[in-house]
Amino acid sequence: EEARRLYRSSGYITGEAVALGQLATAYIGLGDLRLALAALDTALQLSRDQGLRQEEAANLEWLAEVYREAGDFQRALQLYDKAKVINLELGLVDETGADLRSVAQIHATLGNLNLAQRYATEALEIHSSIGARRWEVTDLVLLAELAQSQGHDAEVASHLHAAQSLTRDLDVRGARVDVALTRARIADRRGDGRDVLRVLDAVADDLALSGYGVEGEVHALRARAHARLGDLERAAVVGRRAVATVERVRGSFGSGMLRTAYGTDKATAYADLVGVLLDLGRTGEAFEVADAARGRALLEHLAAVRNESMASQASASTLAGGDKILRRIDGLVASILEYEEYGDSAAVRELAQKLQQARGEYELFAIHTAERSAPTTALLGGQATDVAAVQSALLPGEALVEYLVTPSRLFVFVMTPTELHSYETAISAEKVVGRVRLARDLLADPETLPEQARAVLGALHRVLISHVANAGPPAGVPRLIVVPHGVLTYLPFGALRDEHTGRYLVEDYTLLYLPSAAALPVLRAEQADREWDREAMRTGTVFAPLPRTLPASRAEAETVRRALRQTELFIGSRATETRVREALSNGGIVHVASHSVMNARSPLFSRIEMAGATGRAANDGRLEVHEVLGLSIRSPLVFLSGCETGFGAAWSTAFARGEDYATLSQAFLYAGAGNVVATLWPVVDVGAAQFAEAFYGTLADVGPAEALARAQQEMISDPRYGHPYYWAAYRLAGVGGLFGRAQKASALSVSQ
Repeated sequence: EEARRLYRSSGYITGEAVALGQLATAYIGLGDLRLALAALDTALQLSRDQGLRQEEAANLEWLAEVYREAGDFQRALQLYDKAKVINLELGLVDETGADLRSVAQIHATLGNLNLAQRYATEALEIHSSIGARRWEVTDLVLLAELAQSQGHDAEVASHLHAAQSLTRDLDVRGARVDVALTRARIADRRGDGRDVLRVLDAVADDLALSGYGVEGEVHALRARAHARLGDLERAAVVGRRAVATVERVRGSFGSGMLRTAYGTDKATAYADLVGVLLDLGRTGEAFEVADAARGRALLEHLAAVRNESMASQASASTLAGGDKILRRIDGLVASILEYEEYGDSAAVRELAQKLQQARGEYELFAIHTAERSAPTTALLGGQATDVAAVQSALLPGEALVEYLVTPSRLFVFVMTPTELHSYETAISAEKVVGRVRLARDLLADPETLPEQARAVLGALHRVLISHVANAGPPAGVPRLIVVPHGVLTYLPFGALRDEHTGRYLVEDYTLLYLPSAAALPVLRAEQADREWDREAMRTGTVFAPLPRTLPASRAEAETVRRALRQTELFIGSRATETRVREALSNGGIVHVASHSVMNARSPLFSRIEMAGATGRAANDGRLEVHEVLGLSIRSPLVFLSGCETGFGAAWSTAFARGEDYATLSQAFLYAGAGNVVATLWPVVDVGAAQFAEAFYGTLADVGPAEALARAQQEMISDPRYGHPYYWAAYRLAGVGGLFGRAQKASALSVSQ
């Protein structure tokens, strides 16, 4: 900091850029990745302004390292590619090898072992050829881990022996730490707790000086070792240190997307601690840790909205820089459409690549804006989950079911207003993924015979739902609040089938979904202050912007209009993005029957297609996720009757892991909607009008959650639409009912 001040006062910009880069390395070591990002962002701009190509490449590499540490692997790979171009241009061989190794580590994390080995081997060859012995050590230990993952024990021993020999000659702390951590990881994968502790104890002094990231991994390795050796109390203490380290680093980010990605990438620390606490009989503590393991974007967004000054700062910053990028994006989209009309496929491909780059640039801008406008997580309300608070938010007749998927076990927590139970199943995450994928593939195809899906639906019901009956009689728990985790986010729970009764889950329970248990008391407290009543469920605005390409959407819109007493109907060119924005802020129901487009590579640009493109970003016919997140929605219910509106990027690409921060349905919930109905797969408009009629027919009397369940039950009993394809895709997220002040008072009086 002092060097930067001196350089700035003397006008030596090159020195300031270098000092900023050094600051960033210190922040990374301290685990404050938000400040590291801010420093690198400024350093990168200074190096570009001064034409300092080598410094620019170095800053790109450090930025990539921060994103890799945060679990945002796609962005990290993009930054490494940019640095590689400069390094090759300048002939920086050492840096080129280091970038290859980092890319190899990313691919190893993603499970692309052959690709990772290729890059790591190439990095080793480069470093060996130029005598970069320190980096040879890092290359060798990476190759040792890759060899273990592929079951090549002889190669593991060979690579480790070579790395240890180099380390003894170098006598460098960083090399000793690299070798020790690799040996500890390998012992950990073998299940040898004693060897893990022995290796780590031998370099304890070196590890103590190695920064926050290393500290967190060491705590996690030690906690698992103690658990394997039966020392559960010690495992719990050290496990809490590991989780606290993750929380400390995760809390340093100002961007919800980065906090979510980082927490997902470090989820093992939470899962290990949950298992230990359950073995110790501390069910409440285990539940709180399990809930903390998932993304908290919804909670943090609600807290950010409360902080008006922070929101206004972010808004002003976005307007200042983001609009320029968005205008460029709009221009590229318009050009693509024009060249498509002329049939110029080469120009379209070139423009599409530029469009993708511009969208990535805007996402980076959004992240950096969040980093600069959010000083600490304390302002964002990252409060810990509290069992008592969640239980007090449950209404009579409700149970909350929360899942935690780990590599080898599935944990299930069942909470009622008075009790909390936990269950454990020895099933691998890989098997859970396989079953969910199979179930979705079968249900999303109307040509599949229902009996073909019975086995997998029955097996999933047995693993995921049978525990609910153990927590109390089903008749006493008519509504389940489902808090899924990982791949379970994409499972239509309502279609799970009881093998004994032959009934679908939605025939026995009303279902409601939330991203975390901690969101329940916050959401219900927020919505309780709103003046919603039954009349709010009888008024609304309906949009059908594409009656030609979706012919039945007109009939669906007319059905909704007839079901609601006071309804504005906008069809075709009248169903503009501007009118949707107005309707969302007016406080009534908003029903949109249209196409949606999921952008897996740039989730902030997933969109709902509207009409009336005018060339202005606010009315360009594309209501995109980043725009929804900036709205102030007052609607008690948003019904997105489209294709995959509840379906996020994590299903579509290996890069996006964990909670889908930027799905269309979640975006509406984050922006203030009380409830959001969305779909998990493309729903052909045949039957959509029938579903809408059944749903809105009972909505005002029973509320959104029960109305959705009744509509699904009605479809099940109809021979034309009994296939789960027609009804299982619909799901509701939010508070579940009207939950205005009057209902809150009534609910409290009942529970008392």
